[in-house]
Amino acid sequence: MRIHWVEDFAWAHQGGGEVHCTTNAFRDISADRSWWRAPAEADTVGPTG
Repeated sequence: MRIHWVEDFAWAHQGGGEVHCTTNAFRDISADRSWWRAPAEADTVGPTG
């Protein structure tokens, strides 16, 4: 992981925003499992047996 620090006060806060409004994150999502495609058995709630 490489971290790059940014000076965000003039860039984000004086413009009326927060730092999360002006940052980008690049992630490798090639092996990511989509949360909205959970297995059917994960949707079942209740006692078993």
